[in-house]
Amino acid sequence: MKKSQLFHACLPLFLFTLSPGRAAVYQEVGGVVVIEAENFHSRTNHPTNLHHWHIVPKEDGVDEFADAPAFPDGGFPNARGDKYIQLLPEGGFNITSAAGFAGPPWVDYKAYIQNPGRYRLFLRRRGYDGNSDSIYGQIVELSDGPGGTVADWYRYSASSTINFNGAWSGSAAFEDFTIALPNVNAEWEIQNPGIYTIRVKHREDGVALDTVCLQLTTIAAPTDPGPDES
Repeated sequence: MKKSQLFHACLPLFLFTLSPGRAAVYQEVGGVVVIEAENFHSRTNHPTNLHHWHIVPKEDGVDEFADAPAFPDGGFPNARGDKYIQLLPEGGFNITSAAGFAGPPWVDYKAYIQNPGRYRLFLRRRGYDGNSDSIYGQIVELSDGPGGTVADWYRYSASSTINFNGAWSGSAAFEDFTIALPNVNAEWEIQNPGIYTIRVKHREDGVALDTVCLQLTTIAAPTDPGPDES
């Protein structure tokens, strides 16, 4: 069989595997993997209070959840691709303890890392005020329990403004619920190639996430609007 014939014979299976965009595993290339927030692998809602990661504007007024008819922030301009996700409904549901952190809501992204090394997690996110801008980020497979030297999770905070301009942040507090620790680079040592799960969960509801970027620490921090999606 010719190469062209083989390609076309495999194409339907390839498209079936990756379509429709969600539930895909993104490929790190050259030490960088970038994922638009709305292209999550999966999302898990809170079991009782309806909090969930809502795709703006795709699910506005059409999803199954009882969102407020108008968002408190009126929407965040300058999102990449004019889409982002937001933890709704907004109303003071904050996760500030280990008990709350253990459960959903959260959103997961899958990335295949082929080049081991030290990686830093950048999140392009916003909040409409200081009560809606905190968020947690973790790599599920990299954990050594509370008090260890590996970051089980980081707390990103202080990113409230009206739009996504300049919203990249790669600094966060190491395993801190109370806003008592200073920010450091949100980094992990990835020693082996493989599929890793980037999990994002809110600290304060109302927080909005536009893009996730995991990259080697030797690469300069992303600038607006940032590298293309992987």
